Amino acid sequence: MESFEAQLENKIGTDLLENLGFGFFRLSISGKLIYANKAFISLLEYENLEELKSDLANNSSLKLCLNAQRLSKHSNDESEFVWITKSKKKKVLKEFIQKVKEGNGFLFFDCIVQDITEKTFLEKLIKDIHSNDASILKAIPDYILVVSKNYEIVENKNNLQNIFPEFPSLQGLFIKDIFDETIAFQLEKLVADVISTNEQKSYEFAIDDLEKKYFEARIVQRNHEEAIIILRDISREKIAEEQLKTFTEELKQTNATKDKFFSIIAHDLRTPLNGILNYAEILSNEYNELSKEEIKEFADYILEISRSTNNLLNNLLEWARIQNGKINFEPERNNLYNVAEKVLSMLQLVASNKNIEIQNKIDKNLNAIFDKNMINSILLNLTNNAIKFSNAGGKIELFSEEFDNYYKISVKDNGIGMTDEIASKLFNSNFTVTTLGTAKEKGTGLGLILCKEFVKRHKGNIWVESKVGTGSTFSFTISKKIF
Repeated sequence: MESFEAQLENKIGTDLLENLGFGFFRLSISGKLIYANKAFISLLEYENLEELKSDLANNSSLKLCLNAQRLSKHSNDESEFVWITKSKKKKVLKEFIQKVKEGNGFLFFDCIVQDITEKTFLEKLIKDIHSNDASILKAIPDYILVVSKNYEIVENKNNLQNIFPEFPSLQGLFIKDIFDETIAFQLEKLVADVISTNEQKSYEFAIDDLEKKYFEARIVQRNHEEAIIILRDISREKIAEEQLKTFTEELKQTNATKDKFFSIIAHDLRTPLNGILNYAEILSNEYNELSKEEIKEFADYILEISRSTNNLLNNLLEWARIQNGKINFEPERNNLYNVAEKVLSMLQLVASNKNIEIQNKIDKNLNAIFDKNMINSILLNLTNNAIKFSNAGGKIELFSEEFDNYYKISVKDNGIGMTDEIASKLFNSNFTVTTLGTAKEKGTGLGLILCKEFVKRHKGNIWVESKVGTGSTFSFTISKKIF
């Protein structure tokens, strides 16, 4: 049977991880290295994962770095640690560690790392600068300005004209001559503070040219009359940081969705199947003793449970296809009114059982480019939910609006509604919202998560407006420019 580590290795989406600009590794709670991407392997100067794993068995320094107990102390947090490479070099890595719990209770660590060695070296170097000696800064591959207390540029080093090509020479100019007003004001303020207090200051800003560039300015005192401004281009770091935030959030969402999936398998799928089995056994064992009315009642129970279980299974299959990247996005021109009509015909029997009227008020001439299967699934889930939370004799309306860049489609009911707190959690896989319908219908919330994914494919948004006792309106948009 496959080990836990092997199972976890199979669950990692390596295509995405291999193309990241920062390091990533997964370590089991027992300290076994399950996976590492190319960026992390290269960072430690190894050729491949097998070589890294082999060295880990005998390398005490590497064992200290890839240590489950150490990671546990900083789990779900950000920290810095000195790593030792294959060639015995020291590298300072910023670590983003997440301790993950699978549905079976097995624990492992997902860790994203970013190399901040140069940045750490620069900080140490600045502390060692003597008040009258800036020659050491020539070794730093950053742009350097020496400015007077009147904010005049006395010296500049390392081809600062690369940033300001419009100035043949910067010497003799003032800070306000080369930077825009907001940046110049902040730099002047920091220069004045540094000269008077001899305390290091830093400031991050962006310059918009042909492309946006980000810089970090470190300001230190040279003497009582001058300050040194060290400018570092941090554009790549900023982009990587944004990728890091996005990936970390996606990682959290993925783990939360997995937990939801295991919960559904363990509880929401088992319960209705047991119900079907129980009712079927009664019909089979007591058929001759039951009246026609009782047989019809049990058959109706089986039908209702089967219908809801079928809907759950469809959502689970769609979810699995999304997670595996196997769901195709095939937009083409379709009539939205006709798609909605087919959905309503599928739900007509469910609605009639609760005496609920459904009106399709979508524009009959609304022809748009969208993925027919995805929009069908969205309308099916939203309308089915509207039926679930409508009282007997209720009313549901589907309608559309056209704007310059998108279409808006809404499903409105006059049912029981919900609180703002519940509404805020509906489309978030970190939360599980399971509210019984007006006829005790059960749900998992997975359908709305699917709706969100499908709407995102159409470059749209989805939201709900609701008030307790008066009903809910679920709306989503389809961009007219999905390509």
